[in-house]
Amino acid sequence: MNSTNPETVLGFGTWTQIVDRFLYCANSSKETGGSKTISGENLPAHSHYIDLSTSQAGWHKHRYWDWSAMTKGKGYDVKDNVKFAINCYWSNTEGGGNHTHHVSGYTQTTGQSKEYMPPYMTVYAWYRIA
Repeated sequence: MNSTNPETVLGFGTWTQIVDRFLYCANSSKETGGSKTISGENLPAHSHYIDLSTSQAGWHKHRYWDWSAMTKGKGYDVKDNVKFAINCYWSNTEGGGNHTHHVSGYTQTTGQSKEYMPPYMTVYAWYRIA
């Protein structure tokens, strides 16, 4: 391949060299497609900042199992006294009136960087401007 300006070889026209650009050349069948697919697993590891808030919500409560009154049986002792849970009960959280919830932080991916360069061949390319 020759880097000589086509004007020098052909004797006419004004030409500009195409440098540092990717040319996608078509074949005669005009088929389309590719051999690489980018998905979450093969994206380079990166993060995104998130900052989320809920709209204002009314008073509400949540139920939970309260173990504070449990006086018998801890861990392996349960097998000796299966009635230990008789002193436990359902309880409620206290309602807090109208409120919002806010979450912020960073997401993080675990992808692996990969080079996605299609098969190529370097050539000298020119296009005619006059």
